[in-house]
Amino acid sequence: MSGDIPLTSDNLQHLDTLAILGSNLFNSSKRVFLNQNMRCSDARYAEILTNFRNGAVTKGDIDLLSTRLDYKLDDDECQRFEGSINLFSTNNAVRSFNEAYAFGLKKPLVFLKPTFSEKCEICCEKFEGVHVGLDMEIILTKSINTRLFLCIGSRLVIGDIVFKKTRTPTSQPCFIVVEDMLNKYCGVSLAKGRRLLPLVPSVEELYCSHLNKKILVKIYKLQLSAAQTTHRVQSVTLPQVIIHMNDFGIMYDPVLYSALSRIEKLKDLMLTGLRFPLDVYMPPDESSIN
Repeated sequence: MSGDIPLTSDNLQHLDTLAILGSNLFNSSKRVFLNQNMRCSDARYAEILTNFRNGAVTKGDIDLLSTRLDYKLDDDECQRFEGSINLFSTNNAVRSFNEAYAFGLKKPLVFLKPTFSEKCEICCEKFEGVHVGLDMEIILTKSINTRLFLCIGSRLVIGDIVFKKTRTPTSQPCFIVVEDMLNKYCGVSLAKGRRLLPLVPSVEELYCSHLNKKILVKIYKLQLSAAQTTHRVQSVTLPQVIIHMNDFGIMYDPVLYSALSRIEKLKDLMLTGLRFPLDVYMPPDESSIN
């Protein structure tokens, strides 16, 4: 709870009850464990992922993965990865990449920043803003309307950013018009099957231990989709992916396995950010690859 909610005896009692109920529900549920990757349609790549999961990567696996290093791909193949999601393991790396990506487009940008009912410098640091612009792809970081399938992880394109007529340099948008990328969400139907939806900022209640009271935070729960953490997309199948190896650890890092298993085929993978040959990233005690 880390001080966000007062640690009263009533709160602790409720937490104990929830913990017991959760444990009972988990123990009484029927669980299914998969013993193979169900996403892959490429048998050899599925074998590589199985070896990763079991900590038994072979020299043949490394040699095959090495063919997907960015500097070994020709220009035509590199072009195929334009617009693909870049995967990192840390939020800091994602934020840095997305900010550089936004400014690199050289488009007019709007900074979506959180606003507070009462300002507290400590609480403000917990919430970060994001630069966005027209035609930029975004991903929702919170489920906004499950009935409309606007759930966490939904990918959308910004069509318009709407302000009040009395806009000032510090004004925040009233709402953002977004277009469904996959044409599966409900929305206003336009020509050629396009669907548009308005996104409004979420209002969240936050207990501020410094002010000793609850305050309201208004924030757009989205981020650019150019880069994501592996955690954010761990339940998603992606058409192509670019994995930035310099942000991951050793070759058997479970987070790296999750990143590699987002795609169906080896040809949809690009590895970048390596300073040394791929086999150097094997753990010291596994340096003699089977």
